[in-house]
Amino acid sequence: MGLRAAVGLIIIMLLLGACTKEQRRAQLLAETERFAAEELPDERLEAAVPAGFEFDSVVRNGPERHNNDWITVGVRMTGPVDFARAIFYVHPGAKPAAVMYENQSDNAPDAWRMAQDAGARRKNTPRPFTVDDLGIPNRCGVELAGLYRCHARMGRIYLVTESSAGGWPPGNKTTPQETKAARHLVEAFGDVLADLET
Repeated sequence: MGLRAAVGLIIIMLLLGACTKEQRRAQLLAETERFAAEELPDERLEAAVPAGFEFDSVVRNGPERHNNDWITVGVRMTGPVDFARAIFYVHPGAKPAAVMYENQSDNAPDAWRMAQDAGARRKNTPRPFTVDDLGIPNRCGVELAGLYRCHARMGRIYLVTESSAGGWPPGNKTTPQETKAARHLVEAFGDVLADLET
């Protein structure tokens, strides 16, 4: 075999490998989208909205939105706080969902930790908390943007619930209503997550 033929064969093999890789990715994404449509239909998500909140809409985004291999299913609500939503990050498998959960929940710059670093009094800033009876890994805290952000995970899905909160800058307090709203959101949508066939 001549040099030109060998180079041509290598190029063909590389192209075939690339096509196969792209085809596998497309199949995986199609299966992920199918899973999300079947397990997280709009009706199920609307039914999960906790008492005191009103369902607004479901927004579904594919990988073209964030250039990654997950899709998002977001629920928007109105209610006792100015802002509330739940976002399900649906991954192709459980391992990337676990990695995303660990990265986000462990590295979240919550207001309580920042207040400690700034020497603020503990009693003025809400501590992070978990909902023990939820039965799946979860963690909530007030983040720098003035949001309660709750993280939860089950199987191939990482869930974030967000709601308005005080607590930042250090010394501001969250209201009991804000804490209650954050807890209700993670409980309601965490229950959906815990019931899924992940």
